Amino acid sequence: MTEPFAPKPGFDWSRVRWDAGDAPVRDDCSYCGVAIPEESVPLRMWKPDGSGCVFCDACAERWWGLQHFGDFEEES
Repeated sequence: MTEPFAPKPGFDWSRVRWDAGDAPVRDDCSYCGVAIPEESVPLRMWKPDGSGCVFCDACAERWWGLQHFGDFEEES
């Protein structure tokens, strides 16, 4: 059975900054406010009303349990 995707204990939904669905993609974390590097592939979420948020790698790991493995080099 698959576990639902949910934040870890202590996560505070009231701290999340939700942007309108037609707003430009932000370059800072919707939770902690840190700048997200251009080369990063951040966690993005949307609500049914179209509003969205974005999480930096640190918040994605701390609150959602996601791991970042860095860049992979192609074998020749």
